[in-house]
Amino acid sequence: MKKYLKKFSVMFVMSLILVLGSCISVFATEDTYTENLIPTMTSDSSPSGQVSFSSKWSRSWSGYYAFDKVLDDTANGHPNGWSTAKGYQNGWLAYEFDEPKQICKYTITACTGYNNTSPKSWDFQGSNDKGNTWSRLDSRNNETEWKDGEKRIYTFNNSKKYKVYRINVYTSNPYQDQAAQCTISQLEMMEKISVLASNIELNKIADILQIGQTDTLVATTTPSSVGITWKSSDESIATVDSNGKVTAVKEGQATITAKIKDSDIKAICVVTVTPKGTDPNPTEPTTGDTNLFIELVDGQIKSYSVSNDEIAKFKQWYIDRDITKSNKPYYEFTKDAYKDYVIHDKIDWFEVR
Repeated sequence: MKKYLKKFSVMFVMSLILVLGSCISVFATEDTYTENLIPTMTSDSSPSGQVSFSSKWSRSWSGYYAFDKVLDDTANGHPNGWSTAKGYQNGWLAYEFDEPKQICKYTITACTGYNNTSPKSWDFQGSNDKGNTWSRLDSRNNETEWKDGEKRIYTFNNSKKYKVYRINVYTSNPYQDQAAQCTISQLEMMEKISVLASNIELNKIADILQIGQTDTLVATTTPSSVGITWKSSDESIATVDSNGKVTAVKEGQATITAKIKDSDIKAICVVTVTPKGTDPNPTEPTTGDTNLFIELVDGQIKSYSVSNDEIAKFKQWYIDRDITKSNKPYYEFTKDAYKDYVIHDKIDWFEVR
């Protein structure tokens, strides 16, 4: 049976994958971070951890109010947050975790109205000895013009875990140029998601199933301990469970996506469902010699007498290189005592007889 293959049309499914821009793996291009690691505090020590501070304006402006996830609304009569004592534009606010954390990001949310006296210059510090000594992790200066309720995000490099973190404010922004206190409506702290969790790969970029058939996709992540979520673009065609098991429902095509939890890192597999009784991938005998003819873009034709196993390897190399660039750019044939190399980008078409 003659098999003729033009470049960029390896097979119907693969051409669809090209149109869809499918790939085996997707790499993280930006740093990703956890959610706020500080729980919703209801006191300086509940439900967990310990809040401490240099001073407070009053009982209703105690430190834990900066960690209760309630935004200040002074303008409408509902103030909330932490404030230093009257007249103090400097001071510090700290949170101690139950276990050391590697914080690399924090956010500050401003109060509103006349209580918008947000920090202007400060250090963000870490400690592992109950605050007896502090390591400077981040410094900010001249942070001015805070809008009411504005949240500002700060990131920094940190290679060490600390149990206690604090913002140590040196100056604040006075309200209408009047000497005042320093206020923070909310303070959040986050860890960077491990840079090692930068990719996910599936064992297939395409799959062909008959209606009613199943296949389990295998996802490999770095590191292996991260969680994975699975999703089908069209569950009326193909479903996928939490273990990557795909079930063909009706004829059509669906994209299965495997995604690392709490990130945008994902990999996809295009599943084509065919009617029962069809054979989308007829197998070939693995014994005997077959003639392979390759025409190059310059018109030269190369011929090889190889086994069907070699043909299968060549096809897989061609598909991998054409679709994902995941294989080497050349294929090596052994002809008697010498080796012949065929460059992928120089192939116009090939034919198997």
